Amino acid sequence: KMANNSVANNSKRLQRRTWGELCHAAARRLLAPIDGVTLGLFRIGFAYVLFLQGQRWEDATETFYKNGLLLSYPTFGWVPPPPPWLGDLETWGLHVLPLFIGLGIFTRLALLLEFMCFTHIFVVCESNHNNHYLLFCYALAMAPVTCMDANLSLDAFLYHWRHPKAPPRRIGRYNLFLWQVMFSIPYTFGAVAKLNYDWMLHAQPPHEWFRRRQGLPYNIPGYPWMIAWGGFLF
Repeated sequence: KMANNSVANNSKRLQRRTWGELCHAAARRLLAPIDGVTLGLFRIGFAYVLFLQGQRWEDATETFYKNGLLLSYPTFGWVPPPPPWLGDLETWGLHVLPLFIGLGIFTRLALLLEFMCFTHIFVVCESNHNNHYLLFCYALAMAPVTCMDANLSLDAFLYHWRHPKAPPRRIGRYNLFLWQVMFSIPYTFGAVAKLNYDWMLHAQPPHEWFRRRQGLPYNIPGYPWMIAWGGFLF
């Protein structure tokens, strides 16, 4: 009996040590320094998408005042629409802040302000709802805590100008891992949701989305099918 207890205790200690070693190895891998150019390129592309979205929402706050009805989200009915001066300021921010983000000037502050402007306009009225916009809100909430300004940014250039002998800045691997998780979850479940008769076999609703649109790329033969299957495979 004593021998059995001793074997059980040794097994528990070995299991605890194994889990500890696994956690330590995972932490060491996540904190390992890597080149941040990939994240810098992603920041530039993300800023371009945010700039285009700012153009689309150019008159978003103005419609809040013209329309007599606001379709509030069930959990955000307490959020009031911005007064005219604040709405104009937020709209201006959606045009200007992506330029700061793309160039990498005061990057973290610009990302934080972009999150505040974008999310406020988004949650005021459900007529603005789009799953991609919700993903933007999540991404902008996480962006300021990652090292998006470490490479390919004016912030990094100024840092090396002030510290000419400093080695090239590197970032922890966890920065890329967070972004991989952020986009892998919705796109994985998005692919599962597209596994249905209408989307896969009839390219619906992409056919309806693009039916009235003219010019490239909408007039390319089979374009709705490209979007349907490309969206699934992506």
